[in-house]
This record gives sequence, structure tokens and C-alpha cells, in this order.
Amino acid sequence: MICPEPASCLDEAIEAYKNGRNREALDKYKYIADGINDQKIAGISSFMAGRIMSELMLEGAEAYLGKAYSTYPLIADYALFIMAEVMERNGDYNEAAYLYRTVFSSYRESVLQKKALLKAADTYLAAGSLKDSLETYEDFLALYPKDRSVPSALYGIGTCYLLEGKFPLANDYFKRVWIEYPSSTVSSSAKKGMDWLIANGKESLQLTISDYFMRGERFFEAGLYTDAITEYNRFLSNWKGRAGREVKEAYFKIALSNFNLRSSDEAEEAFESFLYKFPDHYRSPEALYWLGKTYLREGKEDAFIKSSKGFIRLYKKDKKRPEVLYRLGIIYAENGDVKSAVSAFDRVIREYPGNDFASDSRWAKGWLYYKKQDYKKSLAMFNNILDTAADSSYISRTLYWKAKVMEKINEIGGMEKSLCLLCSKFGGSFYCLFAQYYYNIQCLSSQDITGMEITDNLSDDYLFSESPGNNDERIKLFFYLGLREEAIEEIKWFKLENTVDIEQSITIASMLSEMGEYNLSLRTLYLNLSKEMLNNYQSNNTILSRLMYPAGYSEFVNTYAAENGIDPLLIYALIREESRFNEEAISIAGAIGLMQIMPQTAATIMNDTYGGRDTLFSPELNIALGTRFFAELLKRYKGNFILALAGYNAGPHIVSKWLEDREGLGVDEFIEDIPYKETREYVKRVFKSYMKYSRSLKPIHIVLPPLIQSGLEGADVIDTQE
Repeated sequence: MICPEPASCLDEAIEAYKNGRNREALDKYKYIADGINDQKIAGISSFMAGRIMSELMLEGAEAYLGKAYSTYPLIADYALFIMAEVMERNGDYNEAAYLYRTVFSSYRESVLQKKALLKAADTYLAAGSLKDSLETYEDFLALYPKDRSVPSALYGIGTCYLLEGKFPLANDYFKRVWIEYPSSTVSSSAKKGMDWLIANGKESLQLTISDYFMRGERFFEAGLYTDAITEYNRFLSNWKGRAGREVKEAYFKIALSNFNLRSSDEAEEAFESFLYKFPDHYRSPEALYWLGKTYLREGKEDAFIKSSKGFIRLYKKDKKRPEVLYRLGIIYAENGDVKSAVSAFDRVIREYPGNDFASDSRWAKGWLYYKKQDYKKSLAMFNNILDTAADSSYISRTLYWKAKVMEKINEIGGMEKSLCLLCSKFGGSFYCLFAQYYYNIQCLSSQDITGMEITDNLSDDYLFSESPGNNDERIKLFFYLGLREEAIEEIKWFKLENTVDIEQSITIASMLSEMGEYNLSLRTLYLNLSKEMLNNYQSNNTILSRLMYPAGYSEFVNTYAAENGIDPLLIYALIREESRFNEEAISIAGAIGLMQIMPQTAATIMNDTYGGRDTLFSPELNIALGTRFFAELLKRYKGNFILALAGYNAGPHIVSKWLEDREGLGVDEFIEDIPYKETREYVKRVFKSYMKYSRSLKPIHIVLPPLIQSGLEGADVIDTQE
């Protein structure tokens, strides 16, 4: 191999590595490391040669890593850490532990420091150096008491005591892991340790029924509600005597867990049972509140009204009282009882003037008058909101519907003025975007955004030449070398340790998006830039606009969108609002992955081929199922994607019920009148994202029927996605 230009040779090696040609890359890196005098290039090449040799489990990795350690200080800690891993794999535990300890003690600003300390403890344990292992585990717990690896350290201490023959201490630590960290990766191992001690007569069973309660609490806190219910029931089945604090808490948490799992029948029964058994408990107001929400979810409006009246009468000082009053008004309005609805809204406005639900109630009154075609009262209410509201979401919303009132009473000039004011102040809002779609008014014309290809990868123009900071060299280096995991960890560390400005945020988000980390990219922007900054910069910055609306997983999206006859941009919008492109997302209700698929939906679609819940984390399978389900909804609603979106979020059987009372409404009126706030806001968000994608990627082509028509429902559709 001839290498007249070391930098170009390094680029060739990097290209080979990025494309999975590891053996070819290794030969190139070794040649550069052995024959090039440039210290930086030789150091980088030595590091990569050693790293690849370690990955391929080839002999001699230590020599190249040692050279990288001595010649290129920027990544010396990484070189030492990989050397330690090689020695650990080769069974040289004491030397490996020493190197891990060196990384910990010598590189205080390294992202590897915490990991190295825990690895040192594990390696001392493997070497049989129990005293050193114990001390190192205890150091870890003292320094990082809230780290996610705490259960592993506790389990390691228990193992040390087990090997020392200190069985009571071992049992205490295993028990602590099993009870306090039941969802950790070492929980089952800790239980096996306890079982071994019992089976071999080293310890007797020392679990109490309160231990099961504690496990239930920890599962509940982790959002693992099915497991929580199991442990609470195990606790209750073994309880004898009077109902104490833990018993009452278990009953309440079982009810709330069922609510969170959307097991409405079970939740209703559990909340009613709790209120019957413990009417004076401090959790009773909360139980009655959640029971009311359960009734609403089940469509039991009479039961909701009764429970809400009871809540308002019994709990006059409860902080949820204004919300209950407001929701009561909404149900009255739904049922056509205008007088009772207005009375409920007025009580919230009068009794809780500074509460968010007072603003909600003002809006609800104006909307109720609009629906009843009392445009004079509606306009007065909307003007009152505009005079008093500080929340921009209410101002944009009210400006749009004030314009609609003006249109209804044939004051076209007033309508145009209101819409122009809306888009001048809130150009990126759902309401402005909707107005731009429907109204041919000059002031509403949207600014064109430079188009881009639908691709997973960002082009080079995304990356600023400026560095995001003084400590960013490693980020840039790992990004350049194609070391994705290392680059991501360094970015996380950089964000944790530094204040990040606008350009730095965009640079970091660009790198993350380039590596396919769309969720982390979006989180970086949302974490460091205010809503106002994002809106202002997007209109003038095509890079930021592309980052905010990424075309991630394009291979799968394009394939399955075409297969199901759906615009791929609509699938991007769905993924963005369902999961923010987080393929590991899990909702409270148990929906999984990019398109938040419920396991029961997947099982129904796939029948015998369904491989279980964990398969839904696969981006391809998740997108395939989500796209197919959405296509069935579009078929059911004869192409009306607004109704399909509502069905995707709330369930098609719920949307069918809404349609019964809303025939003849405009599409915008239907969206605004969706009874579930979650679904209403969801539809708005997806529509907004769809418009943004359409403007960025190709000309706007969205087609919506002007009215919600009768006979919209067509073919049957799976009815389990809620």
C-alpha cells in the first residue's frame, strides 16, 4: 500500500470502516499507524486498528492501543478503556481492573469515568479480589447514588459477601435489589441468589408482605403497571388484620394502574370499591376524580355527571375542583344543556379567575355560542378572550374562530383582518396553516421553503464549520470516524456539562440526525431552544426546519406508504407526533415504538405471525403495522385523513360515535369539536406537521372534503388501537 497523502489514506480507511469492510479498514489503519510520522494521524490510526482488532478478537490489539494512548492524548482514556476490555476478555483481571481504575482516577472529565469505576469493581470480583471489589462498589454508590447502575453495584456487593461466606449480608443486598429495583436487569439474578441461600440452608425466607407492597410501588413508579398490579395483589392476598396505610394505598394504586392501562372496566370496579371501603381516606377525592375520568372514557355520561356533582359538593377546596367543574360543563354542552353548561363555565371563571381552566371555560362558552349559531354572544366572548388572554394558543385559536364568526355574519373585511393578524403573529400555528390552506387571501400566502430530498441522511451543508465549543474535538472526531455510540455519549456529556447556544444546538442536532438519532436531535433542539426561538429561526433557517421535521427511516416509510397507497409525508407526520422518532417509546397505556402500536392491535393484524410485544420495537415492523392500520382507517373514512387521525388516536368506535352528532360540520369545526382534548390536540399537531413536511419536501397537495358528510364510514377496521 502506497500512501503519498496520509490524510487521504486515513479517509480511505474511515470509508472502508463505515461501510462494514473491517478487514480492509484494519489493513489500512495498521499501515498508517506503522509507517506514518504524523503523530495525530498515526495516533488515530493506532486507536482504530486496536479497536477493530478488539472487535474481531485478534491478538495484538494492546500494542496499537498502547501507541494511541502515548501519542494521541485526546482519546487516551478510550484507548486505556479498550485495553482493559481486551485484558478482561483474556482473563487478566487484575491488570484490567488496574487500567479501569486508571481511567477513573486520571480522567475526571471523561464520559467513561463512571463506567470505568463500575467495570473495575466487576473485574476485581472476577479476579477474586473481594476486598478491592467491595471497596470499589462502595465508592461507586457513594459517588453516584442515583445512577441507573446502582442495582448492579448492590448486586455486586451481595455477590462479594456470598463468596466471603457472609450469607446474612449477601441476602440483605440481594433482597434490597429484588425489592427496591424490581425492574432492573439484575433483579432476577438477585432473586436467584436469595433462592440459592434458602435452598442450601444458608438463610431462611425473610420476605414480609410489605416487601411485595414495596415491589408494587417501584413497578408503579417505573410505569410497569401490569407488574405493579401483580405485586399489589400478592401483597393483599397475604394481608391479615385491619386495613392499614399500605393496604389502602395498594387498592388505590391497583385502580389507577388499571386506568393507566386503559382497562376501564377493571378501573371502574376498583375505584368504586375503594370509595365504598374507604370513603374518608385522604385518597378518596383523587379516587372520585379518576372514577369520573373512567366514566367519561367509557361513555357513561350520566355516571360522570353524578360523580362530578358529588366531587364538587364534597371537596370544595380540592385543587382539581375547577377541572371537574369545567369537564361537567363540557358534558352538559355535549348533551345540549346550554344553561347548565354556561352555569358550570361561569362558576369556574368566577371562583377560579387565575386558573388555567378559567381560560378553558371562557373559550368553551364562546365555542358553545358559536355552535348554537348565537354569533353575537360568541363574538363578544371571543373579543373578551383576546382582551384578557396571555396564552398564545388561545389568542391564535380565538383569532381564527373570530374570523369564522365574521364570515358567518358576512363581514368579510373583518374576517380577513382577523386572519391576517393571526398569521402575522402566529405564522407557524395550526390555525394559520389551516387558514392558509382554506382561504385565498394574499396576506396568508406562505413563504416557500427550500425543498429537500426524502432521505435518512443529512447532506454536508448541515454541519457548521465552527466548533460547538472548546471541548468538542472528541465529538467531531468520533463523528468523523463513524463511531456512532461514542459520538452520542460525548454529545450527551457535552450537553450536560456546557451551556449550549443556538448555533451549537443546531450543530449538535445535525450530527445526531446524520447518525440516525432523530429523537435525540429533536430533544436537543427542544431542550436548548425556546418555542419562540424555534418558530422564529425555522422561517429563515432551512437547516433548522429540516432538523425539526426529519425524514427518518425513509426506506421503510416510503416502502410501506407506497404499499398501502398513503402519502409518505403523512406517515412522517404521524411518527413525529406519536414518538418524536423514538423507536423505544412506550406510552403509559403500553403503546410501542415509532408509531405507538398497541400489542393487541399488532396481534389482530398479524394473527399467527405475531412475535410478541418486543418485536414492535423493530422500526420496520412498527412502521409496516402502523401504516397498514392507518390505511384501513383511511378506507373506513373514505380518504378523510382528519377522521383517520382521530381514529388512530382515540379508536374508530369512538370516532363513529362522534360522527353521529356532527354531520354537516366543516372539517375545522369537527376538529375543534372533538370531545377528547388529547385527540383534538393530536389531530392539530399531526396536521401541522403534515403541512410543514409538505412545504419542505414538495408542493402542498392536501385534499380535504369541506364538510363532515354522512355515510363516511366504509369498511370495517380493527378496533383495538387506542
